[in-house]
Amino acid sequence: MASEAKSNPTTRVKSKILLISSITCIGLLVALLIAMTSWYLSNRNKINDGVFIDEMDVSRLSIGQVREIIDDHSKDLKEKFSITLRCMGKEWIYKHDDIGLDLDVEGALKQAHMKGREGSIFIQLAEATGLKDRESKNVETRFIYDRDKLRAKLYEIKNLVDREPVDSRLDFLPDEDEKFIITAASNGVYFDIEAIENILDMALNNKQLKVNIEYEPEILKPKIDSSFYEGKTELIASYNTDLGNSSENRIHNVLLSAEAFNGLCVETGQLVSFNDTVGNTTLENGYRLAPVIQYDKSLKDAAGGGVCQTATTLYNAVLLANLEVVESSRHSFPTSYAPKGLDATVYMSEPYIDLKFRNTRDNPIYIASYYRDNKIYFDIYGEPLKDNIQIKLRTEEYETLDPPEPEYIEDTEGKYVVYEGETFEKVKARQGYKVRVYKDTYKGDRLIQSDILYDHFYQPIRGVIYMGTKTDRFIPQEKQYENQNEQDNQT
Repeated sequence: MASEAKSNPTTRVKSKILLISSITCIGLLVALLIAMTSWYLSNRNKINDGVFIDEMDVSRLSIGQVREIIDDHSKDLKEKFSITLRCMGKEWIYKHDDIGLDLDVEGALKQAHMKGREGSIFIQLAEATGLKDRESKNVETRFIYDRDKLRAKLYEIKNLVDREPVDSRLDFLPDEDEKFIITAASNGVYFDIEAIENILDMALNNKQLKVNIEYEPEILKPKIDSSFYEGKTELIASYNTDLGNSSENRIHNVLLSAEAFNGLCVETGQLVSFNDTVGNTTLENGYRLAPVIQYDKSLKDAAGGGVCQTATTLYNAVLLANLEVVESSRHSFPTSYAPKGLDATVYMSEPYIDLKFRNTRDNPIYIASYYRDNKIYFDIYGEPLKDNIQIKLRTEEYETLDPPEPEYIEDTEGKYVVYEGETFEKVKARQGYKVRVYKDTYKGDRLIQSDILYDHFYQPIRGVIYMGTKTDRFIPQEKQYENQNEQDNQT
């Protein structure tokens, strides 16, 4: 069989042809690889055919050459570039260097260079050879800028333009004829930097060289305008008490304590303490000595005597204004300056007694105090009750009780009196009273409701009288000499 194969000339010819074909294919492949490698190496730093940047043909140019072209192009665009910003009647103009504007040269180069270079080397070669025959590829450059530099410029404008809204203001001037001055509110302005940046970004994306921005800042409305105070500064309650024949010191104390409330604004829900508002009624704080009811029901001069009349006057004004009285107390016996049951006592030592009230209205109230015609006044201003509602106070004295017989005490120590026949009334005997206090509600002139506020019992007070005990009026010898000397001097 071997001799058969050797002797077959057809087989030998086929083998030679196959060998020659294989060698030829390998040669062609090697040649193709060499050609492709040579093409890749010679074109890797060049732009492929048919590529444009901003409609400028950069085909077959090196990256360095294209960079020079784009740099010149960038300089031309930047010289033509400007931003004109108008806001609130003012104008600001910025050039390219004010915001660090430039063309994204490197980004454009990268895009242009990548045209026809996506995929394997075979695909790139196919793309490169076909670019001339297809629609040309144009790369659009884009503007970039320094956002921090822009913001610095915009913050300069913002600092000029921005302003906070100002609420309408109510000034209470209790001592003036025109007690309330309303200052009109004003709008605020908000310059939105982010909004300007967005407008500029859109303009730069469209390659606008002349950017005109007409910007209307946001208007900020105040929370309170002047209409808020309409109808809320009316006189809603007034009360006065007569100072009668009070001493100068007592009148001084009443006026000084009342002054602490003059001009006071009480907000909705606010609790007011008489003692906290007035403070300590001491000599150091300017108060003077005047009669004060003591624990044993006697009267004794002390600093701040008379401030209870201030508390009483305020107390009645508060009731008439239909405010909530949180804490109040009556005196040990009725006063001469208020109806029975409508007095209010305060004491800043032990036992501590206060007058407290709360503003239960929907809006603030305003308190004025003043002295006129020997009377102390408290006026309360605010929003009147709806439907012309008015409050009136009424008292009913429904029982009177006589005091017990006075207590007589022999003053053996000579504290108040010395000799027989002399007496000193330490505590004045006083009748007791049972009193009912009403709050009457009127609509116009018509009584629509009557409520009992409280019952109060002024207990009768037993008098205390001290009596002298000595039977003779012996004058010590030293005193005799003093009297004789006085007579000698007079003569």
